[in-house]
Amino acid sequence: NGVDYSSSTLDLATTGAMPDDVVLCTASVTDSAGESATSSASVTISNRDPVVSGTSISPASVYTSTEVSCAANVSDADGENLTASYSWSVGGVNLGSGDSLSLSSGIIGVGDSLLCEASVSDGHGGSHSDTASVVILNTEPTIDAVSIDNTAPQASDTLTCSVSGSDPDGDTPTYGFSWTNVTTGATYSSSTTGLDSATLDLSAHAVSVADAISCEVTASDAHGGTATDSVSVSIINSGPQFDAAAVISPSSAHTNTVLACSATASDLNDGSLTPTYEWSVGNTVVGSGA
Repeated sequence: NGVDYSSSTLDLATTGAMPDDVVLCTASVTDSAGESATSSASVTISNRDPVVSGTSISPASVYTSTEVSCAANVSDADGENLTASYSWSVGGVNLGSGDSLSLSSGIIGVGDSLLCEASVSDGHGGSHSDTASVVILNTEPTIDAVSIDNTAPQASDTLTCSVSGSDPDGDTPTYGFSWTNVTTGATYSSSTTGLDSATLDLSAHAVSVADAISCEVTASDAHGGTATDSVSVSIINSGPQFDAAAVISPSSAHTNTVLACSATASDLNDGSLTPTYEWSVGNTVVGSGA
């Protein structure tokens, strides 16, 4: 650097010398006759590699949709002011560079090991790197909606329970269905089950008017995550019905014929019912009774 120092020893720490600088020492001597001589020696300052340490990824819990950052400490024994550069990878596949990275299920999956490599190079060929890694955690699936197609069912109806859901990790959830009579505590198995729906034939079970029937859905992902939701409906009265329509006998009548009217009726909730009868001639009611 062109600076001269006069001494038989030199502390390089006081000189600002850097790697690759050449340090020259020139020795000179003069005798009593005034004659002089010189001798020189030189040394090139060697470079020491920088050091990267304490590399870490934050936050500590990372999911497929987390924005992560990487930080490291950098030191250089030669006094150079250096900054680390960062690269991200999974299984040897590069995901990006920089001290932060926005993850998504399209580039990383649950259980993958996310690696951050912090590296630094000085101006004299020295380099060093350090790494940190974190395993991607599972995110629970979500249930967006659960519904029963018939909101006012009768005891003879078949209910269909449907579900829609999703998984932030990009998985396709599987669904399990369970039916409960909330009023009595009885549990029922689905009559049929599909990928995202199940049915319950109420006529196959002893249900009553005002019973609350619940459908509970459990969504499961491939990594043990679950979510549950439920919906319920109440049984309404079904109303009576005629099992055999009203019949008048005899079928042929005269003005002095004695007629009989008969019919049979029942109710899903009440069983057999006894009809009452009303007779009319033209538009005039002429009699009634059981």
